[in-house]
Amino acid sequence: MRRKRKLTLWVLSIFIIIGAVALYLFLTKQPAPLTETAVAREALSRAKNSKADIYAKESFAKAECLYDSAMNCWKRENRKQFYKRRDYTKVKTFATLSAQESQLAVAAALKKVNNFQVELKSKLEAARNMFNKYNSIFGDVPIPDKIRNENNRGQLLLNEAELAYKNEQFVACTQKAQEAEALLGRSYQYLKIHLQQYFNSYSTWKRQAEETINQSRARRSNAIVVDKFARKCYLYQAGNLKHQFTVELGPNWIGDKNHKGDKRTPEGQYKVTAIKSSNRTKFYKALLLNYPNAEDQARFNANRKNLPRYVGIGNLIEIHGDGGKQGDWTDGCVALVNSDIDILFRYASINMPVTIVGSLRPLSEILN
Repeated sequence: MRRKRKLTLWVLSIFIIIGAVALYLFLTKQPAPLTETAVAREALSRAKNSKADIYAKESFAKAECLYDSAMNCWKRENRKQFYKRRDYTKVKTFATLSAQESQLAVAAALKKVNNFQVELKSKLEAARNMFNKYNSIFGDVPIPDKIRNENNRGQLLLNEAELAYKNEQFVACTQKAQEAEALLGRSYQYLKIHLQQYFNSYSTWKRQAEETINQSRARRSNAIVVDKFARKCYLYQAGNLKHQFTVELGPNWIGDKNHKGDKRTPEGQYKVTAIKSSNRTKFYKALLLNYPNAEDQARFNANRKNLPRYVGIGNLIEIHGDGGKQGDWTDGCVALVNSDIDILFRYASINMPVTIVGSLRPLSEILN
């Protein structure tokens, strides 16, 4: 009986101890850190949506690392035996620090994006202004295909950069804007140097045009001045501008004409030597000029050694009709639409002065 009582007491004691331990574990058990980890996870998601992984990389990486540490600590605690106390303190600490770092990453990313947007917008506007400034000139100037292709590629990239900016794809926008700026800058620098060299003759052009206009005024006669760069033909009567017409030239119009077949429109002071109706020219009507004049011949002779023997100086430079083709296409002549050549014919006469210049405006005025 006594032995049975002892056994009962021993079993009871064991149950009491187990119960006490279970009660202790229950009372001291820490709740799973669901709230803290959820807050950290949401904060990390907001940071990514704010593109902190791109614009605040260091801070975002730190937030991710802290979150991963919280998850790893949680896993370690969950692997403990049921009778061992699980401590989630580190989990909560890492999760809280991760959430705080995510907030810092968001703030840094937004600040950088804002500054980035302002800087990008400024760069795009500068590139677009440069494009608008030079493109109208660029399209009319004969330049190498390589340079023209670079300009076209730069224009395409600029359009893509502006679209990327609109869609808030700022990294892509930056890359495309930089490429566009380089290509456009290079092609426009070539254009500027090319034109500066051409406009070295501006003082001569200005003097020749003024002489022709003054002669028209002094003699109360008619005269023609052709501005190649402006694509304009001006008819003066007694020194006053009477009419102006749009013209088309040879495709290689930059520079003076050197020889037959160079597709350049000559520059200099000429005279009308023949007035041709439609039955005397392959064009609608034409005014034949005295090209080559003495200056043209002297220049050709000086350059003769650099040309093949079969190449001549050329002739039959005219102001003629059949223009309006929306481009430079002649062999060196000046083309007008037929209605304009009809007007010009009413004022034309043999020995009428015709002066052809590169430009009546200085390059600085054209570029600005």
